[in-house]
Amino acid sequence: MGIWVLDQEGNKLISNKMTDEIWGGLIYENPADLGNFKARWNDSGEVISANQWAAIKALRGETHLNQTLDIVNFDGTHKTILDSGMPIIKNKDDIAGAIIINVDVTQQKECEKKLKQVQSELEKYKQKSK
Repeated sequence: MGIWVLDQEGNKLISNKMTDEIWGGLIYENPADLGNFKARWNDSGEVISANQWAAIKALRGETHLNQTLDIVNFDGTHKTILDSGMPIIKNKDDIAGAIIINVDVTQQKECEKKLKQVQSELEKYKQKSK
């Protein structure tokens, strides 16, 4: 699980080692860096715009959990992640920053895809045997 803590401007305060492992090297220091991140929505394949990242939404005061994204890492590999973000609120309307969490679910998604293939093959076999 990769974790970032951002200040109210979106600048990275701290992150853990897993963020580098998930992203194949991390180049995030502030929101301007989001242009370097490449991702698509897992369900539609549409490209993620900068304002759709959980980090940006969290800095607007919104909580978004488990946005499923297909990413291209900085080392050129592809992964599927869950992208979550939640604001850190000082008082009612004062956003002090955000916590961002990325979870690599690549293997889980690959297993789900293989399971669907097997189920489809079983269904075809059942239809032929009738």
